[in-house]
Amino acid sequence: MGSLVLVGCITYDEQDELHGPESNVAAALAGNSADRERGEPTLAATLGCPTYDERSRHCLLLKIDYGVDSGAGASPITRPPLNIALVLDRSSSMRAEEKLPYALATAHWLVQNLTERDMLSIIAVDERATLLAAAGPIVNKPFLHHRLDDVFASDGTADLSAGLREGMAQMERVGTAGRRTHVTLLTDGLAARAQAVSADLEKIVKQASPLGISVSTFGVGKDHNGRLLVALAAVGGGRAAYIRMPEQFSTAFRTVLGEPLPLVARDAAIRVTMKQGHIGKVYRQLPAPPIQTQIVPLGDLRAADRGFVLAQLEPAAYAFGTTVEGRVSLDFTDPLTGRSQSQEVRLQSSYAAGAQGASRGGEPSSPSTLADVLAALETADSAARGLDLDAYRQFKASFELLYGRAHEYAVRNRDQELLNQVFVLGHLMEELDAANKEGLLHGHEQARAQLPNERDYLLYLLTHHRP
Repeated sequence: MGSLVLVGCITYDEQDELHGPESNVAAALAGNSADRERGEPTLAATLGCPTYDERSRHCLLLKIDYGVDSGAGASPITRPPLNIALVLDRSSSMRAEEKLPYALATAHWLVQNLTERDMLSIIAVDERATLLAAAGPIVNKPFLHHRLDDVFASDGTADLSAGLREGMAQMERVGTAGRRTHVTLLTDGLAARAQAVSADLEKIVKQASPLGISVSTFGVGKDHNGRLLVALAAVGGGRAAYIRMPEQFSTAFRTVLGEPLPLVARDAAIRVTMKQGHIGKVYRQLPAPPIQTQIVPLGDLRAADRGFVLAQLEPAAYAFGTTVEGRVSLDFTDPLTGRSQSQEVRLQSSYAAGAQGASRGGEPSSPSTLADVLAALETADSAARGLDLDAYRQFKASFELLYGRAHEYAVRNRDQELLNQVFVLGHLMEELDAANKEGLLHGHEQARAQLPNERDYLLYLLTHHRP
């Protein structure tokens, strides 16, 4: 008889490990009021089906959920809801001094510090303004990060006026009442050195104030048009800041956000260790040989953060007496004390002949459906970034059936996490269809022959069109 068992979930300070479990529990119970006010990191893990056999290896999907519990002990977010239009300069001058990478890192940081109460739109600007994400509540951070990852420097100049107008239009579309509203411009301002261009930009910014919209500017790189950006912020009733290094993000954005979301865990990472089995695949990661221990870096976790990791496990054998055991930990540094801490979950599943990985009514489980969507997203992402015709055809062949099934499952089960991924799936299909219609997709047969290793070839597809 097979079983899926949650063996234990413990929280401990790695520096106190030698004192035994009693002192660890006591320390955890004693807690710290400041910790509870910030929120506490959380960890949960499940396997896709309770038993497995030769025909159900696909069910050994390990889903790991992590986040920050902002429950009863946590302080509420006191700042008013925000409505931000983020205008990113992606013109050729942003190639120098790592300006665009700094601007994009700032944008990613901003996304992480917004909550579902807030609204965000994202506009990229070169010779024209391109709407990357229409104004809406922050309910799908993976999509917003995906859109930012698609931004790279163009060969032209920047029509900042078009970006500002689009930002204001996005705010008007969703309304400004009850929210702190900002058009936020990240640029070096070099496209507007001419006096006439500067004057036109100031006229546009003056139109924002009667609408209840302020305009803030963030100069990127040492070589930036500081005089213009300060003038625009003054006219727009906002703030001007200078971002020279990534470490300055939080200080710069305090002028817009107020205090960022509390930092709860620094340098967080998920660690998975297997016994009587190995990790065959971690979704959203580059392919790797089968391994018994895998570490997935998460970065810093702030209040309201949450996410997941999905891994396909492979048993050591399909025989009675084989029990796949997994130990999952969330490792991090407490930002207040500087001490290393960890939370741990242990799971196991035993072999059972005839298990077949059955779930309710024979319906695919949530992890199984999520795995299918993530696998399709990986194919679509390689097609989009590599402009690869073969990957596009592979993705399109299974899209309609998968999209319909996954969307229906997510809506019926109110699975917002899955629905977010399905939304990205649909967006990528539209993006790839348009690219194919324009004749942008092509084959990579020569590279495929020269790079027989799947990881090397995928890395090539993901990066070779980047400047």
